[in-house]
Amino acid sequence: MNCTSSISIFGGTNSHEKLVLFHYSDYYFGDNATAPDYMKNVLVLTLPPENSTLNRSFSKDLSLAKNDFAVAYLDGVLLFGHMLKLFLENGEDVTTTKFAYAFRNLTFEGHMGPVTLDDCGDIDNTMFLLYTSVDTNKYNVLLTYDTRINKTNPVDMSPTFIWKNHKLPNDIPGRGPQILVIAVITLTGTVVLLLLIALLVLRKYRKKYALRQKKWSHIPPEKIFPLESNETNHISLKIDDDKRRDTIQRLQQCKYDKKRVILKDLKHNDGNFTEKQKIELNKLLQIDYYNLTKFYGTVKLESMIFGVIEYCERGSLREVLNDTISYPDGTFMDWEFKISVLYDIAKGMSYLHSSKIEVHGRLKSTNCVVDSRMVVKITDFGCNSILPPRKGL
Repeated sequence: MNCTSSISIFGGTNSHEKLVLFHYSDYYFGDNATAPDYMKNVLVLTLPPENSTLNRSFSKDLSLAKNDFAVAYLDGVLLFGHMLKLFLENGEDVTTTKFAYAFRNLTFEGHMGPVTLDDCGDIDNTMFLLYTSVDTNKYNVLLTYDTRINKTNPVDMSPTFIWKNHKLPNDIPGRGPQILVIAVITLTGTVVLLLLIALLVLRKYRKKYALRQKKWSHIPPEKIFPLESNETNHISLKIDDDKRRDTIQRLQQCKYDKKRVILKDLKHNDGNFTEKQKIELNKLLQIDYYNLTKFYGTVKLESMIFGVIEYCERGSLREVLNDTISYPDGTFMDWEFKISVLYDIAKGMSYLHSSKIEVHGRLKSTNCVVDSRMVVKITDFGCNSILPPRKGL
């Protein structure tokens, strides 16, 4: 006959866990009681079988009372009657709190014999702890516990447990590295996963970037305008015509995006750039620094391809340094100007070395130009496979 039950789980340090089942039933003590496999990991705490046996001569009408619940209910009625009788015999009031606290620390005659209540009003009894033997699949008594004297009495001294070395697992979970190991493994897995995702994204971005670098489109010709007749170089250095003639022949001035630019003829004037040249052009397009001339792109005019480059009014640094006509006494060639020139060149080269262009390769005074504010800018860089041989800006 089954009674109410509750379950409690205790973690163990061994490979198995221990489950303690509080179950009041005389089934476990039957001769034919066989434990299923899942009960091998279970300890059963129950009452001895004699506590579930009723005195059938008590009443034939109490056929439903053949279990521990009925016995406990009947003992409760007898206890209440016992205390009520005592209070009435002593002339005491049963409606006070004294009557409520009187149901403890006493012994009364119950249905199956004397019943003793402890300080908390609980019935003292003997509990049995059962286990399943791996040899016989039967329930065996491991130990008994007397609640009246608070004493444990071992019964089976050589139990055949399913657990390691036939010993009970530890009721207190071990403070081993299990949680730390799980946390480390989880964190490591997360980091590895994030790195893989980052590498995949980076690889995809590089592929797209490399593909984009291999594409190139010209500036539409309608955005390139010729200079008007009244637009001339407002700053004249009075350089000899013979020295300027070669520059005029090689460079054309025009306007792009409301800025004065120069057009530089490039190799492969048909515009069919190789992939290497397209990559180099894209690198040039990304350069934007105060001491480097700006490359705006390429344009196709009259079946020829030109590079569109920032225009600097005063020409090359060599022409400025050799201008003995505008400054016959070298009045502006003081140390302050010389240091400024060196500083501008150093800043431009420093930026160039840290960019994707990395090197210049042919730095000289003709590849340094001066704007209207006497700022020196480096030009003719990153054009190794594009500019014609021996043609500087």
